Amino acid sequence: MQIRTIYRVDLKMDTECEIIRSEIADVRQIVYNECWLEGERRGCAVDVHDGVVQERVADIILKCAGAVLRGKYAGLERTKPSI
Repeated sequence: MQIRTIYRVDLKMDTECEIIRSEIADVRQIVYNECWLEGERRGCAVDVHDGVVQERVADIILKCAGAVLRGKYAGLERTKPSI
């Protein structure tokens, strides 16, 4: 019984890891877009490690994009985020 329980946990973790790996490209695009936007605001290039960029990316993912990405890669119906 214990081996089956461990197997189920490992299977779930593998699925979650695959979803996270799939989301990386989308998150990278969000970071790129926010760097570009902040660069436009400041009139100069902005690094991905800039605090303003990181905070904005976190806000985007936590508020709306995270649910869309999870739905997209988990095979669920994609929903339009409400901002």
